[in-house]
Amino acid sequence: MKTINFLLILYLVVFSFNISLAKDFGTWGEVKPIKEINLIEYIKLKIEEKIKKEGLLKHQKQLSTIVENKINNPQAVSGIKDAENNRVYYYDPSIVVNEDIYDHHNNIIARKGDKHNPLDNVNLSKELIFINGTNIKQIEYVKQQIKNQKNFKIILVKGNPKKLSEKLEKGVFFDQFGALTNKLGIKAVPCKVSQENKMLKIEEFNVEDIQYN
Repeated sequence: MKTINFLLILYLVVFSFNISLAKDFGTWGEVKPIKEINLIEYIKLKIEEKIKKEGLLKHQKQLSTIVENKINNPQAVSGIKDAENNRVYYYDPSIVVNEDIYDHHNNIIARKGDKHNPLDNVNLSKELIFINGTNIKQIEYVKQQIKNQKNFKIILVKGNPKKLSEKLEKGVFFDQFGALTNKLGIKAVPCKVSQENKMLKIEEFNVEDIQYN
């Protein structure tokens, strides 16, 4: 309210100053009655609108900050621990068709009960490396991988993907809601996913005792 009153006084001072400089130039053309406007109420309304708008912008900025923080610091994938042993296992991406599938000409292209493996038609183009982005040893492990090869994707299960991407100067992704780790049955990191024939090979590594130069 103090802000409104101060601005109101300022408006009135400027308005009065302009009136004192006015000059009578006589009457030109047809004179019509002017509907009286309550100047004080008008100025109050404009000031209140300005304050409300600034409040909305502040709220939008706060909301934007919250959203950005959620993106840069996503919730860690639950059920994933740091690997304690070296382990290798395989995942079969084959699916069993639940019902007949037809194309747009009504020709059957897959029958119920058929088993299809996506790797029959497309290969895994890049290896996937899953890590805990808050574990220094695992970050060092990834740095070594970057030195040795380029064709892989880094996927976090915990940590800030933006900061790590800037640190490594390489794109870093996050396994949102554990979509990939749940599908592949991954329970420990770091681990590497690669293709071996028509299966996905998953290798877990214990990097806690590894010394890097």
